[in-house]
Amino acid sequence: MASRYPRLFKRYGNWYFRAKVPEALRPLLNRVEYRFSLRTSDYAEAKRLAASYSQRIDGEIAKARRQFENKPFSPLTVAHADYLALEWFHSVEKRSIEDRAGYVNITPGEFELQLQQDIYRFGDATDDVTTQTVQSVIGELARANGLTVKMDSPAFRRLSDLIGRGLRENALRQLKRLKADYSSNGSDEFYVSTKGDYDLTQMIPVNVRNLIKKYNEHRTDNVAPKTILKRRSQIELIEELIGPDTLVANISRDNVRQFRNTLSTLPPNARKRFPAMSLKEAAALARTQSMMPMSAVSANIYLSALSHLLEFAVEERLIGSNPATNIRIKDASFAADDARHAFTIEQLVRIFNAPIYTGCIDDGGGYNKVGKSRPRRGRFWIPLIALFSGLRLQEICQLNVADIAELSGALVIKVSAEGNRRVKTEAGIRYVPIHPELVRIGLIKYVANVCGDEGRLFPEITEAKTGYYSDNFSKWFGNFLQSVGAKTPKTSFHSFRHNFRDALREADISPERVRALGGWSSGKTEDNYGQGHKPRTLAEEITKVRFDGLDLSGLHV
Repeated sequence: MASRYPRLFKRYGNWYFRAKVPEALRPLLNRVEYRFSLRTSDYAEAKRLAASYSQRIDGEIAKARRQFENKPFSPLTVAHADYLALEWFHSVEKRSIEDRAGYVNITPGEFELQLQQDIYRFGDATDDVTTQTVQSVIGELARANGLTVKMDSPAFRRLSDLIGRGLRENALRQLKRLKADYSSNGSDEFYVSTKGDYDLTQMIPVNVRNLIKKYNEHRTDNVAPKTILKRRSQIELIEELIGPDTLVANISRDNVRQFRNTLSTLPPNARKRFPAMSLKEAAALARTQSMMPMSAVSANIYLSALSHLLEFAVEERLIGSNPATNIRIKDASFAADDARHAFTIEQLVRIFNAPIYTGCIDDGGGYNKVGKSRPRRGRFWIPLIALFSGLRLQEICQLNVADIAELSGALVIKVSAEGNRRVKTEAGIRYVPIHPELVRIGLIKYVANVCGDEGRLFPEITEAKTGYYSDNFSKWFGNFLQSVGAKTPKTSFHSFRHNFRDALREADISPERVRALGGWSSGKTEDNYGQGHKPRTLAEEITKVRFDGLDLSGLHV
């Protein structure tokens, strides 16, 4: 909704402020306009706020104008040439759609003939008319943006080429529109994502480095520290492979495909394995030596991160469309070769017949040495709970004593994200029945002996710098698997969760109850409605979970 008051407009019931920055001053102020919500629906209040903001902003614009008038013209760079060409082409396209861009007072037949001649002429860079038109456009752009242009510079040659291509592309698009052909955006790769109905005038030239900085500033709210660390690793890889100085507006689908192709040959942990090499050098070395690349699942995670980054650029009006949309390594989602495997029964036997379960020196440095001690703390219980409940490692490590309780006649483990605790999904709280085998082994007795109802169930498990208790335990468990001869490339602590899921499947438990027990989501809206299954119902189902060939009777109390 427009307003009679300058710089005010209404959207979604609230008043917004908008003040355009003069084109010549945009590089100084690093913006094309001031635009923000006044956070009020009251018109009188909006006018008062707008007057206050206008006074401040007019002062900033006046200050920038004084700087501009005393500032010498800047030389044109290659990167700026690309941006100028895109901005110019958008304005030409927009005008073409609105009023035939100068082709007036002629019949459709004459218009078509003129367009065909322009397509031919602008395809020849040596044509006199083309040369004059291109140089005229460049002159206007230079004056409007406070730039000096040397005709023998790479930047001038780049801009000349792009303007010439843009003139021809515009004529081609006009001809297609004349014939009611709207099948594609265009044929020139550089301009293919530019549409006349998109407000490119709000775009400013932003490179990948600055986009990432902006992205990090906006995307850290309510994000777990470990997620931030993972995202940082992904973003650093993207920045190196795409190029920190690459203009975001210049990233094409071909660039994204090249990024994907590099990922498909890049070894896992390339930075650690080849610290003296760039990622592209590491990928090239991996190709020549036939090294195993990262999994397709991992590669698609990086592609997804790139897509999220570029989607943010779209939201910020820095680019018109996301060039990474739907570019993936195919058939990789939950692919058997890429997914973690469940432990085999032989591995489970090795794990639960290790000294820490049958008798060790202690559960510290002597956990893998045969002895007479049988400590029952976190390192003893956490793998057992994972196997018989399907809980994730972090969910177990962060349990409090009070999370082991009786609910509606069933012994349950309460899994929640209360306080500073974290769970994988946004489901909030779920209750997982305690398997009878855990009771027989003595879990309830262990809980009764831990001091305090408010304390942690496994207080000796330390928190890592990432803010997760699971990280330190995960490292220990990897060494533990190695010590008992149960380590394989595709198994880890998370494999217990796969074992639990397989056992539910073997027990022929309904998909809805499987999801309730494991905290999985179907991705359907109905998952968010109702109170879920009763604990006693789920307790009856969890008794069906069994692992044939694994005898834990020696651990019973």
